Amino acid sequence: MTDNQDFFEVESAEDSPGFSLWQVSILWQRQINAGLKPFNLTHPQFVLLASLTWLINEKNPVTQVELASHTQMDVMNASNVLRTLEEKGLIIRNPHPRDTRAKSLAVTTRGLELAGQAVRAIEAIDRAFFNSLGADVSAFNMQLLKLIKKNTPAPRLQQAEEATIRREEPGDISAIHQVNVLAFKGEGEANLVDQLRTRGAGLLSLVAEMHGEVVGHIYFSAMTITAADGTLTAAVGLAPLAVLPAYQNQGIGSKLARAGLDELRQMGHRLVIVLGHAHYYPRFGFKPSLPCGICWEHEVDAAHFMVAELQPGALTGVQGVARYQPEFEGV
Repeated sequence: MTDNQDFFEVESAEDSPGFSLWQVSILWQRQINAGLKPFNLTHPQFVLLASLTWLINEKNPVTQVELASHTQMDVMNASNVLRTLEEKGLIIRNPHPRDTRAKSLAVTTRGLELAGQAVRAIEAIDRAFFNSLGADVSAFNMQLLKLIKKNTPAPRLQQAEEATIRREEPGDISAIHQVNVLAFKGEGEANLVDQLRTRGAGLLSLVAEMHGEVVGHIYFSAMTITAADGTLTAAVGLAPLAVLPAYQNQGIGSKLARAGLDELRQMGHRLVIVLGHAHYYPRFGFKPSLPCGICWEHEVDAAHFMVAELQPGALTGVQGVARYQPEFEGV
């Protein structure tokens, strides 16, 4: 090698997996594009149409965000391609049955027919293209899946930045219920929120919204701390905090919690209590309540029952038994 080639780590182009993948991708896409030409579909259009057809069989309804995540496409790029498919009469966007701010996707009769024809043609091309791998094709596919899993963010780290935090609106109620059901794998917390809302016991309800879809929710309700002499101190209970499973561990829950606590502070509230993970909530200013002289009316691991001051000195002179709203007894 000459000196001006020292930055190459490989001895030959064939030793570079990235360059080999590039070459294979170009050759494969060239055949795919030719195969899709009779159907008047681009490759991205085919991927979204075929994937939507597949997903609807597994989960219905399917949102734009879910389809983009399944295909590894950027949401905005997917939206532009879906708009073209809609103009072609291959898909339609209906009002989401649980979230009035989101759209569910459906394939038209014409779209289903075209998808079936195109899938058969593309699968034939794939069989011919990868035929030279013989019995190794399954192992090859497993290696591709390993690369996808290793390099796919879970989902994307910037999602918390993209999420809009706002107050609950009437059109969000069904979506909020579904977020809590999926996050907690049951109806308990979802029904709790519905019951508190119906009775007007809630103080603040915020949602996290992304691309027109509610993906997270936090709820605050009134509670009291009763001293030994019967003196009552007003407090706020944080529960529940829920994020759709596909969007968890990306900072959306933290963004909801911080926004909620900031708004409560502006509303003049002084103390917030939470029963939750001892390693999660301290980042928001929570600390075990028992050393402060505050306990729950039920037996619980003291490390998980916490309190946070929204105003300096709010805990001064406050001791007693903390009580949630009666609806919490059913959870």
